[in-house]
Amino acid sequence: MTSMVDPTQPNLNDYDAERGFLSSCRDDDPNMYRVFALGLEAGIAPEHFANLACREYFTALLLADKENDYGFVGALSRLPDGFAKDTHPNFVNSVILSCDTSCHGERFLKRIVRAHKFRLLQATALHIQDAVNGAGKMDDPADLAAEVDARLTQLIEPDTSTMLSSEELVELTKRRIEEERARGGATLVPHMP
Repeated sequence: MTSMVDPTQPNLNDYDAERGFLSSCRDDDPNMYRVFALGLEAGIAPEHFANLACREYFTALLLADKENDYGFVGALSRLPDGFAKDTHPNFVNSVILSCDTSCHGERFLKRIVRAHKFRLLQATALHIQDAVNGAGKMDDPADLAAEVDARLTQLIEPDTSTMLSSEELVELTKRRIEEERARGGATLVPHMP
């Protein structure tokens, strides 16, 4: 078994994106390392990979990077003996060398994150179903709803490029109040820190 999810479920499993991402960050090259760094910034972790071979390889790639031996050679040297020769004989050709360039790496990364979120969403749905079916007379549905709300909130990420930090919001508000006062419209003095 090479995948932990049903490969016929495209929302849950995106093997092409996993292959493409790993291929797009295979070499110690500035463009390819940039793709890898974007993955780390996005919080990508081994559990983002549904394909077990890709998961093992990414774990080894993280270790190689940590030990200043980044690249597919460093990652392959940290995998168990026989990984690329016996267990996954086509791994290098079908995954590592699947892309000639890293230009689509960011696109592959977004697809991996999307599939991972769908798997988390499906796990939450299954948890709800199990909790409802196994609920006792004393169980409160509001408790389950609060737990589910916390799980779903973790899946929702605000668009940080369009949101202001609290400090930026305070400064913007103070500036707009001052501008309004200068035009003669506002009569309140802002008391914000």
